[in-house]
Amino acid sequence: MVSVEGKAMFEQFNTKLIEASKQFADASFKAHGLAMEGFEKVVGIQIAALEERVNANAVFFGKATEARGLEAAKSLLPESIALTREATEATIARSQEVIGVVTKTNEAITALFKGQIEAANEAFVKPAAKKAAK
Repeated sequence: MVSVEGKAMFEQFNTKLIEASKQFADASFKAHGLAMEGFEKVVGIQIAALEERVNANAVFFGKATEARGLEAAKSLLPESIALTREATEATIARSQEVIGVVTKTNEAITALFKGQIEAANEAFVKPAAKKAAK
């Protein structure tokens, strides 16, 4: 048979465990929201880049279709090189922007769970260490 003191200790532990589980569930929900927010930003960056490239390519191909003769085609070469350079620079810039968004999202999620782990340590580990020290 379980003593009254043992039953009270079990209920106290059970209550703390339920509270910690609720906190972790809340933190997971917040982390999911942060991840989705970061995902939305990344998708927005990619869509903006795609629109920009489509517009630039449309303008270039519009000029290319109007070119008649070898001299007109030769005049498109510098423009095609510039278009390629701009596309490469834009890709690098967008990639850096995406990396920045992902890094900030990961830092926010890490900070969120670090706080949860510290709270769990406060609730479980430190009281157990105090009892063991007695």
